[in-house]
Formats: sequence, structure tokens, C-alpha cells
Amino acid sequence: MEGNVKKGQANILGKTVLRGHERSVECVAINNDGTRAISGSFDKFVKTPMVTLQAHKEAVVDIKWNPLNAGQAVSVSWDQQILVWDLEMAGPITNLPSNRAFSALSLNPKNGIALTASTDSFIRMWDLKSKGMKGSLVKNTYCGHLAWVSDVCWSPLNEYLFCSSSFDGTVKMWDTRSPKAALYDLMGHQDR
Repeated sequence: MEGNVKKGQANILGKTVLRGHERSVECVAINNDGTRAISGSFDKFVKTPMVTLQAHKEAVVDIKWNPLNAGQAVSVSWDQQILVWDLEMAGPITNLPSNRAFSALSLNPKNGIALTASTDSFIRMWDLKSKGMKGSLVKNTYCGHLAWVSDVCWSPLNEYLFCSSSFDGTVKMWDTRSPKAALYDLMGHQDR
């Protein structure tokens, strides 16, 4: 039956199936009050149930709702762009170019600062409110992983702490006030 997900012994039936992407869906986000969904795909599109947004040139690999503006979402792509979308205008309002493909995104719930994970093993911190030339919007760069950084995630309890994971088999905890090295390295994963 379409929409069924088996979890343990319980059957969970999805209320709605959202269709429209032409290739695999890579990311999805639900807004804070649970009323809106947005997704990104290898077809290069960002979609809500009512609107298709197109500006990326490669796969959209992560998307998040802007915690400081309920009408905005932020996406990252293999096309080396961070796009801030205004969903009422149905288009991007900010384009932050990079020189590396992105693999993940996290937005700080307290101040909206963005963290991006990249295929070059670096994590970058961005101020989405800044306007400037290529690269000038990067507030800080964190290095310490030995391979592609697969994910980043801000702490929900501390606006200065975040974690990162990598294909090097480690998870690292960082403090933005001390960017030279990770606070902790959690090792033990045998494969990416």
C-alpha cells in the first residue's frame, strides 16, 4: 500500500504523498509549526506542494527553513551556491557563491548563521545577511576532517557548539569561539 512505513510492529500511513520531482529527493524540511514542507532533489529543483523553484544548476543536497524568517528557506547544491529563497516571491533573494560543492547545511536557531559542509573536507560559517563579493561572506573556516564532510548540525542548546561528520569515520564537536581545532573527536565508525 502506497505511503505505508513499517516501524517496529506499527504501521504508519502517510496522510499525503507529495510528487513532482523528476529524480531522487535528497532533502526535505518541515517548518517550525509543522504546516509547510519543502524539498530538494537531484533534478535541481526546490519544491513546496504549491511552487517549484528553479535556480540551482546541479543537485540540491540540503535545504532548511530560515529560523529567523518563516517565509524563507535556504538551500545548498553541488553547483557551489547557497540560495536564500523568498517563498512568497517564489525566487531566490540571495546567492552566496563558493568555490566548492556543498554536501550539507545547518542554520543556527538563535542567530540564523549558516554552517556548510563541503566535499573538500572543510566546514564554513556564513552570515546570510551580509552582502559582498565571492568568499567575503565566509565568517570562519573549520578544518580537521580528512575526507568529505557529510553533515553539520548546530546544538539546539548552545549557540556556539556544533557537530560535524565525515567520510573519514569521525564525528567532531566544535566551538565557534575556538575555531583552530575541534573540542572532541568521536571515532569508531569503520566505514563512511
